[in-house]
Amino acid sequence: MRLLDTIKLDIKINSCSRKATIAVVLFRVAHSVKTRKSLLARLLGLPVLAIYQLLIVWLWDIDIPSETEIGVGFNLAHGSKVVINGATKLGNHVLVRQGTTVGNKSAHINDSPVIGNHVNIGANCVITGGISIGNNVTIGAGTVVTKSIPSNSIAYGNPLKIVGKTIIGKVNPTNFKRIQLVEKQGEMLNNGLYTSA
Repeated sequence: MRLLDTIKLDIKINSCSRKATIAVVLFRVAHSVKTRKSLLARLLGLPVLAIYQLLIVWLWDIDIPSETEIGVGFNLAHGSKVVINGATKLGNHVLVRQGTTVGNKSAHINDSPVIGNHVNIGANCVITGGISIGNNVTIGAGTVVTKSIPSNSIAYGNPLKIVGKTIIGKVNPTNFKRIQLVEKQGEMLNNGLYTSA
C-alpha cells in the first residue's frame, strides 16, 4: 500500500481523536523519511523528524520511534502515554489504547514483541519480551503480557489468563457504533473484532 493510501486509512480510523490522527500521520511521514535509502531524501526530511520528535514524542508523550514497523490501519485511541519499542513489529489494524507499553525485557533487539493483525489492546497494558501475539486477539485493560498469545484469543489479567476465543464475524459491543460508521463508509475494518477479508 502506498504511503498516501496508508495515511488516508489511518485518518479514517483515528477520526474520533484529532491528537491521535496527527500523531499517526506524523509517524507515517517520519517513518517514510527514516527508512529511505537516499541520503538526500533523509536530509530533506530532517525537519519532519524534528517536528515528530518534539511534538509527538516529547510534548505529547507518545514514544513510538520512527523506525518502528507498524502495519496499515493503526489506531492510537486517545493518543497519550504510549510507549512502543523501535524493534517491535505491529501488524495491520492494531488498536493501542492509552497508557500502554510495548517493549523488550533486555537490551537484545530480538527481545521485542511481534503483534499480529487485528489486535485490540486495552488501556494500561504492558507487553514485553520476545513474544508473539497472534491475529484477532483482544487484550483486556491492565493486562501484563509476558508470554505469547495464540490467534483468536481473549486475554486479560496479571498473571495473564486466556479466557476465551474471539468470535469470528461478530462485533465487540463496546466498539459497535464506531465499526458501523466505518462500514457505512464502505470499508470493513475491525481492530481485532472480525477476520480480515
